[in-house]
Amino acid sequence: GQESQFYAHYNVISYRPTNLQLNPVSYLFIEKFGSNANNSVNNPNLKSQKSIDYEIGFKQMLGNLASVQLTTFYKETEDLIQVMNVTTDVTNIAFSRNGDFGTVKGLDIIFNLRRYKNLAATFNYELQYATGTGSATNSNFNIAWQGGARGNFPKFAMPLDFEQRHTGSLNLDYRFGRTEGPKFLHNAGANLMFSFNSGHPYT
Repeated sequence: GQESQFYAHYNVISYRPTNLQLNPVSYLFIEKFGSNANNSVNNPNLKSQKSIDYEIGFKQMLGNLASVQLTTFYKETEDLIQVMNVTTDVTNIAFSRNGDFGTVKGLDIIFNLRRYKNLAATFNYELQYATGTGSATNSNFNIAWQGGARGNFPKFAMPLDFEQRHTGSLNLDYRFGRTEGPKFLHNAGANLMFSFNSGHPYT
């Protein structure tokens, strides 16, 4: 009969900030040279960043030669590090804190064709939605530098820089057998790879 397989995955990852984000910078240095992207005041009290991802999939054989695999996934991240503007008795500074969040969700489709009359093929397609309040720690630095303490920071999710809504590929592999075709083609073959994708978000 036709074989089928169901699988599920759940994962929680907690990861500490980098040493660069934890080490404080001298306030006297900030007072003399000002706050910029290279000397933002970091925060030794940063919490760990956390991500939780879910995955559910189904694989089905289509006869003896082909199979199709469908996978849905959802990932949420929280307590991501962002740069904010803070007013102190020394000066306005760019300060690292936990605040950004994001979600990534989508669908994967994989179709496999075992070798049939010399031809084998694999088709992959992914639909993805990635949204959040910041794509990287310094995403909001320009807002902080311009005095974002007045509340101009994004408070709603938007497409992240790395989002690609559509990606996919098709691999075709054609092989001759030991005795097929002219002698110079015995055990020879050719492999073609086609790939496609949509663009990244822009403003």
